[in-house]
Amino acid sequence: MKLTLLTSMISKRVVLTTFLAILTSASSLGAAQTTKTPIRVGYLPATHDLLVFIAAEQGFAEQEGLDLRLSGFQNSPQILQALLAQSIDVGIPGVAAPVMFISNGAPFHIIGGAAKNSAAIVVAARYGPLFNGRRVEEKLKLFRGMRIGTVKQSSGDAVFRHALQQAGLLASVDFREFTTPSDVLTSLTTGNLDAAVLWSPHMSNAEAKGMPIVLWTSELMPEHEHVCCRQIVQDAYRNQHREALVRYMRALIRAMDFYRNPANEEQVLAIVSKYIHGSSLDILRKELYGGSGFGPRTSVSVDLAADEISRYVTAMESTGSLTEAQGKAALASVDESIILDAYRSLGSSAADANICVRKGYLACPRKVGK
Repeated sequence: MKLTLLTSMISKRVVLTTFLAILTSASSLGAAQTTKTPIRVGYLPATHDLLVFIAAEQGFAEQEGLDLRLSGFQNSPQILQALLAQSIDVGIPGVAAPVMFISNGAPFHIIGGAAKNSAAIVVAARYGPLFNGRRVEEKLKLFRGMRIGTVKQSSGDAVFRHALQQAGLLASVDFREFTTPSDVLTSLTTGNLDAAVLWSPHMSNAEAKGMPIVLWTSELMPEHEHVCCRQIVQDAYRNQHREALVRYMRALIRAMDFYRNPANEEQVLAIVSKYIHGSSLDILRKELYGGSGFGPRTSVSVDLAADEISRYVTAMESTGSLTEAQGKAALASVDESIILDAYRSLGSSAADANICVRKGYLACPRKVGK
């Protein structure tokens, strides 16, 4: 009888132990399934980076199994230095800085886009009337002798200098370099500058203060739409976490769908205002949605726009800003495969995905929400 009782107790203990083991295993499996892959992203507080804000705030990154960790920077070189130090995994700088870094040996790849056509030259109020009704080449001549504020290696800075160099005017302009666009705008406001190269939404903030926009950088490179901010990764991270980067691009494509849906306008503006301070909702609306018969000032697009990057590099080579060898190194860093895989996994055909990647989201056959 004692033996039977002992056997029964042992059997119950085995059953209980097995049950607890199953519970522990299930709990561990559930924890594993809910673990998100962290991706640290460096951004600029500008409307250019709208998509990563939406991906974070609307849960698209989380739904793709990502833990999106955002860090703000003041300029593109700061972002790229953080990438080199591996303190971030993805950066969203303007195109000029990474092209220069890559052409000089930095281990980066360009895997996607953020925006284009979103910088301008503004002038002190007293100079505004001089530019009215003039052609681009005439406007460029008016900058002779002016003190022009800029953030070096920003896309607008590179495009404007390129245009002045082509016109033989670069040496006649007094460029003053600043760390942030806010510093540039402050110096222009206080009369220490005559003009400034600013990106979105800072040029609209200047305009609201009575300093008119007299030239858009898209007018200076109209043949290829002036690519701007790109998605940049370090080679080591790309090699080790490619699948996570595909999911990251999926989240940005879904964010683009959300932005393009007119019903989401107020939500989008609320999200942007959380990351961009010092700009009114009216200005952010003008930047992202336009108004009074005009379209948006920031041309948001997730796409790599590889053709446009190629034409940008060619333009830089033509004026000696890049050597042919540096240009080849920059173009060799363009990786179309990650965003192509993201589009295909969301249901796009190979042909349609290729159009989106090379020509840009706005030319893409993809239907919103599909």
